[in-house]
Amino acid sequence: MLFRSNIQGRWTHHFSDHSSTDVLAYCNWFDRFDTLGGDIRNTCDVEVQHDFVFTPRHSLIWGGSVLSTVDSPSDNFEISYTPARQRDTTYSVFGQYEIAAVPDRLRFIGGAKLEHNATTGFEIQPQIRGIWTPSQSATLWGAVSRAVREPTRVNTDVDLKASETLGGPLPVFAGITGNPGLHSEVVRAYELGSRYQLKPGFSFDLAAFYNHYDQLINVGPPGPPQVFSSYIEIPLQFLNSGTGQTHGLELFTELRPVGRWSLSGGLTETRGVSTGGTEGVDTPRHILNLQSRLDLTRHFNFDSNYYYYDAISQLKLPTLNRVDVGFSTNRISGFTFSIWGRNLQSARHLENNTGEPYFPAGEVRRALVLELMWRSNTE
Repeated sequence: MLFRSNIQGRWTHHFSDHSSTDVLAYCNWFDRFDTLGGDIRNTCDVEVQHDFVFTPRHSLIWGGSVLSTVDSPSDNFEISYTPARQRDTTYSVFGQYEIAAVPDRLRFIGGAKLEHNATTGFEIQPQIRGIWTPSQSATLWGAVSRAVREPTRVNTDVDLKASETLGGPLPVFAGITGNPGLHSEVVRAYELGSRYQLKPGFSFDLAAFYNHYDQLINVGPPGPPQVFSSYIEIPLQFLNSGTGQTHGLELFTELRPVGRWSLSGGLTETRGVSTGGTEGVDTPRHILNLQSRLDLTRHFNFDSNYYYYDAISQLKLPTLNRVDVGFSTNRISGFTFSIWGRNLQSARHLENNTGEPYFPAGEVRRALVLELMWRSNTE
């Protein structure tokens, strides 16, 4: 069972044609209850961004943010956290400089994000990107970047007893404990892409990518059994013990047959290997999505989406065909409303499975989603 609510505010101010500031703030309240217990989590984030254009060929974007999360997961025999309640705050600053080496033809963008979190300390995430526009209908680009994923509380603070089996007169559990000494997972990403606008209302994008992963977090080897009065525990702990790589191609196209109807579709082909030679264990090799948007009237829209995910045999995840259908309104007196039917193809389906017996697989049910949003007039 899941309960969620949120509030978001945004303020924009233009100091001049060359300078503007944008402030975005939101808070999210999240309550979840499942077979492993539950979690009550509150998240608030404030981000400030300033855009400044020095000359027609030079511009700078810089700013900072503060993200604070407090969570209180429930404790029971099977799962507990130490400490039981914890607040994590991440501070970050970022900057991005753009230079037009050849006006309207060649641009370079370089930037970095520096953040500090309570788990791994300081982390830096740089990126450099080049964009070449040989004609009005064609764009070529390339990028190199580094990103991190810091360990979660499941990785650092959990004490989980799972995968119960019988070991004689006493039950045997796999006892997984967190590791507060974990480092962040690191990915170095390399991308090349192109976009072609063949005619008004028809375009397609093609991109190739290669990602190299270091310090992946996995469950380490089992330790010697520990015998308690009522059960036996096989201790396991999270470790930075994995490396891997993924590579592939992405194709995306947009088509507008008539003024009120737009179609888009994307195809992703992914291959990869991780520590131990396990090929693509957690990524479908083929992913397809098709989307349709029809403006019924000036205020009402009809949307339908189709998603295809290839089976992942190593994780016992079957092929997934997903269908979403929805009606929505454009803004009327500041309000927008939408109603969506999600996962209409089946009452429920398996969408996540770690492949490990001590973590239960995740199922997603068919759902009806209602959303009402109000936005004030922007400056």
